[in-house]
Amino acid sequence: GIGAPPSKGGGGFGLRPPPSSSARGTSFLQPPPSASRSTPSTLSANAPISPVPLPVPTSSANLQHRLSPASAPIPAMSTMPSAPAPAAESDFGNFDDEFGDWSTPDVPAPAARTTTTESLDAWEQDGLMCDVLVERDTARPGWTRLVPTFVNITGIPFTQFICKVAVPKHIGVTMGQLSGSVLNPRRENHVTTSVTFENPMYQPGQFVKLQLRVEFKIGDQARSYAIPYRV
Repeated sequence: GIGAPPSKGGGGFGLRPPPSSSARGTSFLQPPPSASRSTPSTLSANAPISPVPLPVPTSSANLQHRLSPASAPIPAMSTMPSAPAPAAESDFGNFDDEFGDWSTPDVPAPAARTTTTESLDAWEQDGLMCDVLVERDTARPGWTRLVPTFVNITGIPFTQFICKVAVPKHIGVTMGQLSGSVLNPRRENHVTTSVTFENPMYQPGQFVKLQLRVEFKIGDQARSYAIPYRV
């Protein structure tokens, strides 16, 4: 092309305009055309979109016909005649004929209460009081349990308290542990134990004589008492 006229500055070189679009190559100052690399995410909103043919709607009757197994050809298959179904039996064969009727375990009804209780007259000596509760079991003749309870009604504590029991030799006896060894004054606490015995020679209307022997100290003085009972 024709060069531009020299600038008024008088330089020896004139400035040329950038080549037109008809020139070879593309100016490095311009981004490459994007039309050839366009992706669906960069399509212009004004670009023409080719129509996509939609499937012809199928009626429900036609769809059912297509899904029906009867519409699809099934190849012929030779089958063996099916054997008759066996009679329903348990895993162990004909269990009922061999063992008889089914049965369930008998559940016994709850046993009625057979114990009775009574209180004996209170015993008291020098400020020591003893109440005894007697328990008997009518289903076990000769079985008896005594529950003595001791309290101190004085104003001085009783210490080193112990209790023993004496019964006839032919009677078996078991004595529980005392709940404590100190009786505080004025009924502040109590000490209890249990005495269980069984009379193998028991006869209706027969009683057993027994004694509770207690020992304790009031200050430095030792005390000992025998408490007789007839149960």
